[in-house]
Amino acid sequence: MRTETARTPKEYNDDKMAHIYELFEKGNEGKSWNMGYYIIDTTGEHRVFFTLYKFKNSNSAYVNPYTFIKNVTSDFEKLEDIAQKINSQPIPVIVSGCDNYAAKVCEFRNRKNSPNPFVKFGKYAGKTIEEIWAIDKNYVVWFANNFTPKGESNAILSNQANEFKKLFFTELTEKNRATDTSNYLGKIKERLNVDAKVTSIKVNADYSVINLITKDGDNIFVYDKEYGLAVGDDVNIIGTATKHVEKLGKKFTYLNRIYITNEKPIVADTSNYLGEINGSINVDAKVTSIEVNGENKWINLVTKDGDNIFVYDEDYALSVGDDVNIIGTAKKHLQKLGKKFTFLIQINLNKL
Repeated sequence: MRTETARTPKEYNDDKMAHIYELFEKGNEGKSWNMGYYIIDTTGEHRVFFTLYKFKNSNSAYVNPYTFIKNVTSDFEKLEDIAQKINSQPIPVIVSGCDNYAAKVCEFRNRKNSPNPFVKFGKYAGKTIEEIWAIDKNYVVWFANNFTPKGESNAILSNQANEFKKLFFTELTEKNRATDTSNYLGKIKERLNVDAKVTSIKVNADYSVINLITKDGDNIFVYDKEYGLAVGDDVNIIGTATKHVEKLGKKFTYLNRIYITNEKPIVADTSNYLGEINGSINVDAKVTSIEVNGENKWINLVTKDGDNIFVYDEDYALSVGDDVNIIGTAKKHLQKLGKKFTFLIQINLNKL
């Protein structure tokens, strides 16, 4: 009788095994672990088979979550082809680092009566919350945010995860306080005009929370419903300082009544305000831009001396580039995108 020695992982070097692990890990990218996963394990008395199992998430500590599917091959070289086929499925696959499936079952049976419950799904199945915390704190925070407990043992798991989550944010806050060099911006109710970069966006049902940082490292956050911003955008933001708050050990200034643009303000503005408030203005100017706002139009103009004006217009059919004579009353002096503007009311416009 002719016999062959089965090719098992023991007969191949670490580089070849690492290649197989890498194939499956790449195939798992973007897949959800919530519905369970497949395991390829070496089985048999002499570890001659590569066997496929399904691990199904279970909320019961008394249900074995491992289900035998089939022996897929006894040939190590075929694992690469098998990886390509299995990776096309929506469920993740792992190549087990344990000796065999029987060892997993034994561990499960020993652990199910343990007073310290363990996680029964995902990439850390079989480990306690404390064990996971020691190697992957972010996963524990994810678990605390997403796990819905059913039964006494799972309630213990959830409570443990939430306690470690509190510790995670306590440690993060203390670390940030020790290194934070930021300052609060302005005084409460002060109108601010700053350049900043968008650092993060949290989308809620009706609005988004936008975090930004200035070039000096000062932090801002705003609630946004209108601006289609993305992380990394450089913007100019005008708003009113409403709160000075600490978030995870960092100082933040909350702005409301905001106006945001991706345009850069003029760095060295040489314009001047025109006249005194409530004083009469009579000046020639050129229309630089027109913004339609419902029934009104905002008309921006600039004088030959470079001084800026804006008015609300309902009656005048103006176009960008028109030269006009404008008579009006100075109602406000304010800044828009770093430029000085005089707002005129009770206006009379005539094209030149």
